[in-house]
Amino acid sequence: MTTKVMIIEENASLSSMIRSVLELGHAEVAEARNAAQALGLYGSVRPDWVIVDMDVSGSDGLTVTDRLKRLHPEAKVMLVTDLDSLTLRRKARQAGVEGILVKETLFADLQRTNFMLLGNLRKDSTE
Repeated sequence: MTTKVMIIEENASLSSMIRSVLELGHAEVAEARNAAQALGLYGSVRPDWVIVDMDVSGSDGLTVTDRLKRLHPEAKVMLVTDLDSLTLRRKARQAGVEGILVKETLFADLQRTNFMLLGNLRKDSTE
């Protein structure tokens, strides 16, 4: 079973790099450039995971996550941010974020997360 991931990132270059790392793990990737596009796209893509940037055009990653979780409680979200703090982690948890990826270590974290998430999803789908 192929894992589906939706990236919500307004920077096309960064989104493309994230896509490349995920596709190395054989994920099927959809991209949205803003909150409205992401909320509309989620229903047709039905991703296993959503990776959302904290700075999203027309909103922010926590608001997008909160809105997404209200419409689709099953959504699993990873937040990408420049800065990590206890306050952000608390707010992210309240919004329903499953984990935080810091841009400084994003690609190393994505590679580790990619293998863990894809492995866990494949394992879960075979049980």
